[in-house]
Amino acid sequence: MLNQGSGQIMALSLTMYHWKILRKNKSMSKGAKIRLLIFSGLLFSALVTGQETKNLYGRVLNDAGQPVNNVTISIPGGEEPVYTNENGTFILPEISGNEWIIVNPLDEYKGKQLLLNNQDSIIIYLTRISVDSRFDELAMPVKEKKRRDLISSFNTLDVNKFIEQPYSSIGQYAQGRASGAYITTNSGMPGSGVSMFIRGYSSILSNNQPLYIVDGIPLENSNLYNEMIEGYNYDPLYTVDPLDISEIIILKDAAATAMYGMRSANGVVFIKTLEPQETKTSIDILLRTGISLKPDNLPQLDARQYKHLANEILFSSGINEEKYKRDYPGLFYTSQDPEYFPYGHNTDWQREVFQNARMQNLRFSIKGGGAEAKYGLSISYLNNDGIFKNTSLDRTNIRLVGSFGIFSWLKLNIASNLSTSNAMLKESAISDVSNPILSALSKSPMLNPYEYDEDGNLIQTIAEVEELGTSNPTAVSELLNGSAKNYRFLTSVSLDGEITEKLKFRSLIGLNSNNLKEYLFIPDRGFDLLYNGEVYNVTKAKNTTLLSLYNNNQFYFETPRFRTAHYFHASIGLRWQSNNFQEDWGIGKNTAGDEYTNLNRGLPLLDELGGRNSAWNWGAVYSNIVYSFHDKYLLSGSVSADISSRLGEKAKDALMLGNVPVGMFYSVGGAWRISEEKLFSDLYAIEEFKLRVSYGITGNDDIGETNTFNHFSVGQYRETSVLVPGKLANEELSYQKKNQLNLGLDISLFANRVSGTFNYFNNTSKHLLIFELQNSYLGYDSYPTNSTSIETTGIETDLFCRIISKMNFTLDFGGNFTKFKSIVGEISGGEQVLNNFGNVTLINRVGDPVNSFYGYRYSGVFASWEEASQADLVSDRGVPYGPGDAIFENLADENGETDHVIDKHDKQILGSFEPDFFGGMYLNARYKNWSLNVFFQGVYGNEIYNYVRYRNEGMSDLANQSIKVLQRWQYDGQETKIPKATWGDPAGNNVFSDRWIEDGSYLRLKELTLSFDVKRKLLSINNMKIFVTATNLFTMSAYKGYDPEFSYSSSLLDQGIDYGKMPLSRGFLAGIKIGL
Repeated sequence: MLNQGSGQIMALSLTMYHWKILRKNKSMSKGAKIRLLIFSGLLFSALVTGQETKNLYGRVLNDAGQPVNNVTISIPGGEEPVYTNENGTFILPEISGNEWIIVNPLDEYKGKQLLLNNQDSIIIYLTRISVDSRFDELAMPVKEKKRRDLISSFNTLDVNKFIEQPYSSIGQYAQGRASGAYITTNSGMPGSGVSMFIRGYSSILSNNQPLYIVDGIPLENSNLYNEMIEGYNYDPLYTVDPLDISEIIILKDAAATAMYGMRSANGVVFIKTLEPQETKTSIDILLRTGISLKPDNLPQLDARQYKHLANEILFSSGINEEKYKRDYPGLFYTSQDPEYFPYGHNTDWQREVFQNARMQNLRFSIKGGGAEAKYGLSISYLNNDGIFKNTSLDRTNIRLVGSFGIFSWLKLNIASNLSTSNAMLKESAISDVSNPILSALSKSPMLNPYEYDEDGNLIQTIAEVEELGTSNPTAVSELLNGSAKNYRFLTSVSLDGEITEKLKFRSLIGLNSNNLKEYLFIPDRGFDLLYNGEVYNVTKAKNTTLLSLYNNNQFYFETPRFRTAHYFHASIGLRWQSNNFQEDWGIGKNTAGDEYTNLNRGLPLLDELGGRNSAWNWGAVYSNIVYSFHDKYLLSGSVSADISSRLGEKAKDALMLGNVPVGMFYSVGGAWRISEEKLFSDLYAIEEFKLRVSYGITGNDDIGETNTFNHFSVGQYRETSVLVPGKLANEELSYQKKNQLNLGLDISLFANRVSGTFNYFNNTSKHLLIFELQNSYLGYDSYPTNSTSIETTGIETDLFCRIISKMNFTLDFGGNFTKFKSIVGEISGGEQVLNNFGNVTLINRVGDPVNSFYGYRYSGVFASWEEASQADLVSDRGVPYGPGDAIFENLADENGETDHVIDKHDKQILGSFEPDFFGGMYLNARYKNWSLNVFFQGVYGNEIYNYVRYRNEGMSDLANQSIKVLQRWQYDGQETKIPKATWGDPAGNNVFSDRWIEDGSYLRLKELTLSFDVKRKLLSINNMKIFVTATNLFTMSAYKGYDPEFSYSSSLLDQGIDYGKMPLSRGFLAGIKIGL
């Protein structure tokens, strides 16, 4: 064979010879000249790159630097492989300098593929099975890809830990484990989902939740459902049993998500379930049981303290003493009065609504098959009680998957899931009429849950509401009947075909059928009046149906990765999804008695009926290209042309294809694997050192189905149905657009014992949906338009370190950290004020955080008449502030003067629900078959509006209050931070201010798990795992409520507001998994 030097000389000589022929031979045709040039170039390339074959001397070590024997080393398409000896060494004969080598170790380690860089010696470090490797393959949307080949920013979750945790939804497990994903558990109510915001926010009024794709099928957004039971949040993901999941990938930047076009702005969560495997039949049985503990009580006034406060409030009302003694006699009875019995108590009402709750879970799964047919089946049942009395979730899941070879070139895949559930619920309304927490905190402790007979004997009849008001918390717990029944069938059928060795296709058809039935009955007995005192009992019912059909067809071309310096992959596809949604609801009021609970038994004059029937379609043609050179330089690009029936006929910024608006979305990305440069050839400890960059545009078409055309809605006036105009239409309404830039760094050292990623991101969301207020004479309240933007910048990092790696003992530490800031970039008029439930005001102002709390700055309490007179302040109600009233900042105008009136001009931004940073960290230890896992999760720098405390310290009516009000102002000259008690709050001491805004930071020991694995075969048992887990063991927080983590819904408008939902609680779980 020619050596390299002689080959270069010969190539140069022949090339010069051909060039002379071209110059001298004028008669040669143009085509002949071109062919000669091509031949000359190919010959030059072949001879220059031709090299001597040589032997490769190598050694294979594990992550502790110890030799590994019996490892197979081979060249793709080459001769017989070689094996390492007891010293871990090997010699691979007669290879060229740029060959790929395949490393296949035994079961304890992971394999890898390496491209030699003209090396004649090499040291190869192997990664243990228990550690993530850069060579792990991930089920990406187009095809499986190795971690190291991805240009995008992503996170994966360890699905093997699911069985040790009590979570009924995937999002709860993901919290604190995925950088860039700000996740809040909505409440402790069984079946309540999470709010997940990936790298900030892409809309103010519409959906901000990521696109969930389960077995290739995009699920609907959670905000599609307008739940009738207040405080209940339906989560489409809770119908997926976390124990069925085989892989979860959270895609965060445009490099991976842009191919989903109009549904990709919020990120994509790609979920693969119960993957069938080629293995002998195996059976797993899982049994789990647990308990959740009721929370510690918020300290409230006892009966004596309450009576004193109530008298003080009544005295402040100015009502004649004889009158209020006549109206509220229970406050003045003594033990000598025959009517005293119902009022002579000191009841702990929180005990009446909270309970310790149990959880039980049984799961059976089987999988197996051969090369031609593989299958998997799982059946699970979950019963999970809530810590509110008479709340629970019962869920049954049946999942079937299969993969069948039809021909040698064609494979059929099936993934089907049937989920049925029944959740028994309580309302978390902002009123104490039906909210267990608000009623328990507000109810007078003087009273008893049950009534007395005429002889003063206690009977087991729930007490009615008396003159002091507030629903009986025992009635809320025992008599209020709320439920949500859900039936979902999700199935996908796909064909995988191989047209040629390089050209393949996949065709998928999916069906998502979902039915949600809600029911609520609030009885008369024990409950305060509803609807401004006009209704004494109410029945609500809603039936919601979604039918979604999905089809995705894609072709992809791929060149061989080995024996070449170039790798190329390209795909093109067509997807279509049609959705039909129907919602019917009714409200019946004032039935003849509490035993009549049907809708049709109410007073017809008060009945309410309604619903909506909508359909929308989404389609796209998309393409994705990936290229790499020498496994060192990587490029990717994707494009998606989307259409959506939600867009207006003249949607701005859309490409018009005839009369159809088309949204164009794309991404470009590149990566440089620096660790493959020659400079790093001998630095074998560096597994990966890669720089990444990507930029792209993604979209969000969640702008409503009816905002782009004129329509009528059905209304009701008394007993007559009427048609009323709908929203003022905007035919130029378009999709919301998000520009995303990502800069990243990946590093892995010492066989992945140390690994980390760092990302900087800069996102701008434009053309956001907002409703501009209209003049009343137009007959419409608002006008939908694309006129707002949000700018987000942030950093995120993930870190893993195997501190100790021995055969019988390993110790891992890891964590993630995210910091981002989202501000309003532009908005019509420069700002928009939004009033939400519960006295809260939000503002969106250019340059400030999204949905900032907006109100007065609270500075304390006027201690005396003299101090109040000097201030000379008047509220916007025209009431002068006196001693014991709140002090609010009176802002000066541009001339430095104040008007001495506390009004809207004195409102300021009080903070934001958005945290300064958040993250999680863990410590995992394994000794032989024992494992101990510790996981912390935390949030820092976010503000919370404590509506519960606003109700619990307002002192403006006869509701019971927090023990904190014992520090209220009561006499002239008293220095305190809490205003006086006044009937009706005439001065507005309780208006929305930073008095009610609290620091929401917390650090939580979220999980502590101890497990034992039996890996030896016992009788017919192949393996067994026994575990115990404690969740939410302790939470470090300055928050004055039950728990600092909550979300009233997934809407951005409801973040950071504590309306009194079921709090998260401390829990314990024990279980056993048996493998047969």
